[in-house]
Amino acid sequence: MEAGVDIDFPVVFREKAGLDSIIQAAGRCNREGKRSVEESIVWVFTMGKIPRMLGKNVAITGETFDKYSIYDGLEPIKYYFETLQSLDINLLDTNNIVESFDKGLGGIKMPFKKIAEVFYMIESDTRMLIIPIEKEACQLVEKLQYKINNQQNFKSTIQELGVYSVNLYENEYENMLQDGNSYEILDGIAVLQNLHMYSMDKGLVYEKADGAMII
Repeated sequence: MEAGVDIDFPVVFREKAGLDSIIQAAGRCNREGKRSVEESIVWVFTMGKIPRMLGKNVAITGETFDKYSIYDGLEPIKYYFETLQSLDINLLDTNNIVESFDKGLGGIKMPFKKIAEVFYMIESDTRMLIIPIEKEACQLVEKLQYKINNQQNFKSTIQELGVYSVNLYENEYENMLQDGNSYEILDGIAVLQNLHMYSMDKGLVYEKADGAMII
């Protein structure tokens, strides 16, 4: 559940990740405050091999769990981020945002426009998969293809398609293309071709050769 999703669950299960991600998920447990603390449980679990890109975050989260009994206070959060930053001084500002304001950029003292082009509150390494099941979604895909073919501005059409799409990590996205389950309409944007993989009650279900499921 990413930022901005305002829903409330009695119990939350979250695979171990960065402390900030765990706290974010925990925010969906008893979000409306209608249950007691004892009834509002967040389970943090590990399952299988940890992705390489999350290795540092998970390791430091483990250290934080060992050091503190309460994980969402200022001290554990400060410890987590200071430890994370100490491993790579540029890790939390890979686009040199702070330095650009301190020293300027390209002769401009306050380069707001340039910084706006590279700054994202939440970095994303996902790709867009359009699910053309509903009639309106199919029409929007046709509209997008027409605009691409005729070199027209298609930004607004992609925004409209957002409600008919899911996000996949890059490896999942590439697997879908290679298996012929989807086709790419733009760089980083694909359309689901095998509609049997999507159901209204489960969402996208992808069974790979090793039996793993992506939902």
